[in-house]
Parts: sequence; structure tokens; C-alpha cells
Amino acid sequence: MLSAALLVGVVGMVAQGAQAATGSATAGSTYPPIVPVRVLDTRSSGMISARSGIGVDLTSAHLPTDATAVVLNVTGLDASAATYLTVAPGSYPSVSTVNFGAGDIRATPQSFRTIRDPLCHQVKGCHR
Repeated sequence: MLSAALLVGVVGMVAQGAQAATGSATAGSTYPPIVPVRVLDTRSSGMISARSGIGVDLTSAHLPTDATAVVLNVTGLDASAATYLTVAPGSYPSVSTVNFGAGDIRATPQSFRTIRDPLCHQVKGCHR
């Protein structure tokens, strides 16, 4: 049975209407610095099996209410065979976020415009 581990960390966010550095005028969206936070590590909670999904709770990242997007570091590892991982808010898209083989460790940044939707991801067998 195909399985893999997943790490997800919040490494950035986009804030809407932050104060401009030059005065009181409101600027467009900004990318303020944040302290990275790991929000999921399935190595300790169990591997993800093929075609299964799991939700990620972003509350531990303590994102401000004006955040309009989130930037994640998504890492797939410890796969039992070549596979891919799909990460998306709400529903699953038809494209992979990260591809990795048995024994590989692969990471990729991923950003999502809407962070209020539940974040879902899925590990599936690779169709190569």
C-alpha cells in the first residue's frame, strides 16, 4: 500500500492594506516577515495513504486577521513508492504540488490567496 509523510510549515503571509512606511496612507498588499511555524508533521501522527486527504489547522501560525494569503513550505518524504502530493484550499485541484520518489525528500513553496478556507491535501499514486 502506498503511503508517505508530509510536513507543512507556514513561512509567510500577505496582509491587505498595511500601513505604508512613508506615512499614514494605506498601501496595497504587503508581505511582512513572520516567524515560520510548522503546522503539520505526519511522521509522528501516521503516514498518509494513497488517495486520502487530511486537513491542516493554521491557527497555530497565529496569522493576523488582515492576512489575505498564506505561503507554505510543503515537504513530502518517506514515500513507499513514487507519488505526488496535492495541496489546495477547499477542494483538490488536478495538479500536483510536489512529486517525490521512494526515499526522497522534496520541498516546495506554495501560496494560497484565501486562507480562511480549510486547507486540504492529498497523497496519490503517481501515474507515470
